Amino acid sequence: MLAKPLRAVLLTHSHPDHYAGIGVLAAGWDLPIVALAALDDVVRRDDAAKDALSAPLFGAEWPRNRVFASQRVPDGDRLDYGGGLAFTVMDIGPAESLHDSIWILDSERPIAFSGEVTAVAIARAKPGHEEELGRRMMALITPTLAEPGCINYDLHRSNTDPAVWIFYENWRSQADLDAHMQTEHYKSFFSRANEVLAHVDAYFSSMMLPPGRSYRRC
Repeated sequence: MLAKPLRAVLLTHSHPDHYAGIGVLAAGWDLPIVALAALDDVVRRDDAAKDALSAPLFGAEWPRNRVFASQRVPDGDRLDYGGGLAFTVMDIGPAESLHDSIWILDSERPIAFSGEVTAVAIARAKPGHEEELGRRMMALITPTLAEPGCINYDLHRSNTDPAVWIFYENWRSQADLDAHMQTEHYKSFFSRANEVLAHVDAYFSSMMLPPGRSYRRC
């Protein structure tokens, strides 16, 4: 649950994971959904195709009613929401998706949404298959780290529940993460996952970095 009022939704990319859940996020809030006009054109144009691809994959979790931008803005537009929340949008065109933008938060050290993507997958093994699930997930590490867009791919195990295994991943872009999901080792794992996997929850986010900075380990 959000701990602060939601002022606006700023759409950065045309990938479905960036826009499909906006209706759920914004439900009950009277707020603008803001996107570059050119980006919004791409989202609306390709939504039917994305729906046909994603609905069978995500099942009931896929939002059936997608919400599009209610406010279309030009490149370089500055939006001030008060309380120190002022953003300037930059149009960077086709990049990790068919149309991308960067929203820069005004501050002494301006902060921008980067294109890098963090994924966290929390998997629970079926009873009696805890070790086998871990073995299969471990086998994904070497081929995944060899993928050019993979920054890190770290496997963890819960300290309190041995049935829970967690992947913490960082990718150069959404396109690299999408390519990972099309690899043979990824598809092979999920083709037999129902033998050992009770369920998995996946969470995706964008890193918040000052412009010009890239991901670094501590």
